[in-house]
Amino acid sequence: MPTGSYYYRFVDSSAYSRDAGASRAVFGGWWVEYEVMKRMIDFARAHADLLENVAAYFLALPLEWGDRARLVRACLGYPLRAWRGRGRPAEMMSGKYIPPQHLREVYQCFIPGDPAQRAAAFLPLSRSSNVIYTRDFNTCGWFR
Repeated sequence: MPTGSYYYRFVDSSAYSRDAGASRAVFGGWWVEYEVMKRMIDFARAHADLLENVAAYFLALPLEWGDRARLVRACLGYPLRAWRGRGRPAEMMSGKYIPPQHLREVYQCFIPGDPAQRAAAFLPLSRSSNVIYTRDFNTCGWFR
């Protein structure tokens, strides 16, 4: 993954609160690039939907995995190896949650390793510039 670029990740609000924004919740393995994030934002605005609902649809994020009510963006400071490609169906207790098949350009990045390793590769986070409350994205200056 190229350094100096921002990557984005949806996080469950209760996990984020419990973890106080630390590495376990924030630095999971799955991230999206700016182009995918922009596409989800445009789709949410065009369909008057919440961004976390659009993320669930585009990225196959079932509700049982969390509410997706926090969006983290982080700038990669050190090179990381990752897999990039279309997501597979999500495995849930109730069965499979399948991502939309017509959205071929929606890629995700998976960064192997543990959260501490991923956290060390990203530039330090600050709540004011790196955490966005998705339910307020229409009034947030970052999304304009």
